Amino acid sequence: MKFSAPKKLFKSTKKDSKKEDATKNETKEAKSEDASTASVGERKLFGVFRIKNNKQLVLIGVIVAIVLWLAITAVGLYAFRWENNYALQMTKYVPYPVATVNGHFVSYYSYLENVEILKKYQKEFKKVDFKSADGKKILEEIRKQTMDRLAEDTIIKSEADKLKVKISQKELDDSYNQLIKSNGGEKSFAEVLNKYYGLTPAEFKVDIYKARLVRQKVMEKFSSDESLNQDAKKKAEEVLGKVKAGGNFQELAKQYSEDTTASNGGDLGLFAKGKMVPEFETAAFALKAGETSGIVKTVYGYHIIKVAEVKGDQIHAYHILIKTKDFQTWLDESMKQTKFHYFRSI
Repeated sequence: MKFSAPKKLFKSTKKDSKKEDATKNETKEAKSEDASTASVGERKLFGVFRIKNNKQLVLIGVIVAIVLWLAITAVGLYAFRWENNYALQMTKYVPYPVATVNGHFVSYYSYLENVEILKKYQKEFKKVDFKSADGKKILEEIRKQTMDRLAEDTIIKSEADKLKVKISQKELDDSYNQLIKSNGGEKSFAEVLNKYYGLTPAEFKVDIYKARLVRQKVMEKFSSDESLNQDAKKKAEEVLGKVKAGGNFQELAKQYSEDTTASNGGDLGLFAKGKMVPEFETAAFALKAGETSGIVKTVYGYHIIKVAEVKGDQIHAYHILIKTKDFQTWLDESMKQTKFHYFRSI
């Protein structure tokens, strides 16, 4: 017995086969289009990174070299605490920070410059050998003192901005010229700076002396507020009363003065103009031998001055100082409250 499939079945199968072939062709074409689209996308993406000529290759090489150079220097500064001339020169032009003080950056260059100044002074003036055990201790102390000083300067600079304290170029020039004059003239001053501190007069004026003037002007702002100094002024008036009543000036200085000269009876020795702050100097040089001043206010506090002797353009004077607590108290408290972050160990 023979079996045969119905004709309709064969016809249907052929149609389905054709449909499948057509579907396959469409799928292939779609894939081909997708592949073509992907290829265009990839070319666009990677074309950004394609090096078109040797100049680009050189530029990329230079950039990589600079980044590596800066990274290696950073490792030397922060991990190995470099303090050589290379580090000084690099940090002068590349603003590596050594720390932050209340969010304000302290430049590595300022730190290294001040450390080198103190090292030079200790080496040349006190003949310190930094390779010795004592010398290493002194060096660590120099580093700490430097960071503390820079932290204070940063706090004071921030306060100066709040108080709108500014140093004009004329103020800087006049004060600096007076300093030179009182220290033997320009040539002598330059020789001392170079020998003991390794600085030129221009470097000292801009990097060191200007910060000192800012500090002094902020101190003056604080001291001008009499309401903060009522107790100190009252004490100074009481001491002045004892002086006028015939009390021994040197003994009163030992008992009441808050200056470092108190143990010597307030003895300031011989000095010429230009050595003291202006208010003190004006009052002292207006006195004759044996005369005593009233209360003289300076940035340091309330002074009572007695001139013992006049020798030409110099005087020998004693003083009693009752300190005002405003500026120094504020600075001490600010340092305690300050948030430090060191990028290298000090």
